[in-house]
Amino acid sequence: MNEIDELRHMLDEANIPYESSIKEYDDEFISYMGCEADRYLRNQIIYGRTSDTTWKLDAIWQYGSYGREEGLLETYGELGTEDGDPMVMDAEEAFRIISEDWRRRDETD
Repeated sequence: MNEIDELRHMLDEANIPYESSIKEYDDEFISYMGCEADRYLRNQIIYGRTSDTTWKLDAIWQYGSYGREEGLLETYGELGTEDGDPMVMDAEEAFRIISEDWRRRDETD
């Protein structure tokens, strides 16, 4: 299982809500790709949406994303950047960040 599907699985198991978007390129375009992630135009998880254009963390694994050739996730958002730059991580690290934030939210409710 690739890292983004692993992250989806972990979030589902922990009952942590998220948004998921998957859109593949058509078969003709895919034949030119270099790695499995390149077949996706959009393969994204969004956690903690705060507005139409902001969220706490999103992870992508798709054409052009950092870390895709190594099978890693590129992350953005309040929890997914470091000094404004995206981070590259595996599903376990992304899940740890999300689950810690989710647990803090539960503790303040």
